[in-house]
Amino acid sequence: MAYALRKTVGFILLLVTIGGVSTVSIFHLFPPLFG
Repeated sequence: MAYALRKTVGFILLLVTIGGVSTVSIFHLFPPLFG
């Protein structure tokens, strides 16, 4: 149970990290859209 929970939390953290990096990359690629 604890192992599955830890794996799920790790997966969510991975998704959040990828999402954050993608968002930052998009902001840097298209600064005029968000300025």
